[in-house]
Amino acid sequence: MYRAFVSLFIVFSLASNLMALDLQVGTKRLKPYIDSQKQEYESKSGTLTYKPNPTSTIYGTSVYLGAQMDEWAYIYETSEWEYPSELTQTGATTATNITMTNKETKLGVNYVQERELAGYHLGLGFANYEESFTLEGVNYKFTTTTPYLRIGLDLIFGMLHVRADQTQMQAGEHNLKTNAIGIIFSF
Repeated sequence: MYRAFVSLFIVFSLASNLMALDLQVGTKRLKPYIDSQKQEYESKSGTLTYKPNPTSTIYGTSVYLGAQMDEWAYIYETSEWEYPSELTQTGATTATNITMTNKETKLGVNYVQERELAGYHLGLGFANYEESFTLEGVNYKFTTTTPYLRIGLDLIFGMLHVRADQTQMQAGEHNLKTNAIGIIFSF
């Protein structure tokens, strides 16, 4: 996935003298909502079927890199968040205070329309998604590559874009909706 982004970046860098290319760098604050279902988590000692039950509001952060040519923005985004969860197996709470760690790496393309002060974008791509937790000294992990859809709005103040967007995807058995707001510098 990293090689694909680097290859795209090199191609667009070489073509920059032929067409307008805007580089974008920024960060966003995330508020993921997880409609969790039972999921299989793997470890060195076997598998565990578990349904995460978040016990507090989830927040996270992401780093955003992009290259935009005309109406198309090619993006790379990485994000991470943690939340406390109860471990539920067969209807009974068997442990509490488990910290779920989630990581995403997204590579995609956005269709962008901008005017003087505002714009919108529609995007799709693929995300490498990882959930992990530790239970009784054993690390459990679930990983998948899944498609995602994104829609968002920008307020434009010259080089500074204030961006709000929503991303939806299905990670294994979970439905994941992530709302984000952040600052993107375009130069």
